[in-house]
Amino acid sequence: MKYEAKYDLNNDGVIDETDYSIFVNHYGFIDPDNPISVRCDFNKDGKIDAFDVSAFSAHFGTSGTPFSKFDLNGDGTVDQKDLDIITQMWKGEIPSTAQADFNNDGEVTVSDVASLSNYIHYPPYEAKYDLNNDGVIDQSDLDIVAQIVSGLITDPALVAQADFNGDGKVTSLEITMISQRMGTTRPVSNTFRNAAIIGIAIFGIILIGKKK
Repeated sequence: MKYEAKYDLNNDGVIDETDYSIFVNHYGFIDPDNPISVRCDFNKDGKIDAFDVSAFSAHFGTSGTPFSKFDLNGDGTVDQKDLDIITQMWKGEIPSTAQADFNNDGEVTVSDVASLSNYIHYPPYEAKYDLNNDGVIDQSDLDIVAQIVSGLITDPALVAQADFNGDGKVTSLEITMISQRMGTTRPVSNTFRNAAIIGIAIFGIILIGKKK
């Protein structure tokens, strides 16, 4: 069975005993104020029951790319819903979770809220969304996803690469996910940056020498 990130309840890249323990703690009822509880209803039928146990068990032991740590409700995207959740945690309106403690200081504070907010408004470059590997996530990458969704591109390797949430299919959700990262670029490596600086310095020395 292929890894699916929605079953990876602690978002560590592997579906194992820790996820099972989390799931068992929520079995039998859904707490609408607890994002993990809501997430445990894998088939979204309004209850956490034997069907969810069966689905979870089928994916047990698989590993892959997890959802972003900022995806608090496990829906595959980091958006206003996640920001609302962490804000409620910070205010004490709903129970806090370890996942939302981004700086690992033992509690959900305004610093964690700010971290998630920054991720939404200033998302970092993530190579998996750069489908043509040109160092920038732009319209070209979005077009690739759109063509996969519409069936115009069927190359298995490219389809697998565009399955950003690892659920075995490429849908409008992937379009949303890549749209959130449009315009982000691959960071320049220190080696390249240093080489560029040295090159500029040498060029400047040459120009000065010519002027003399």
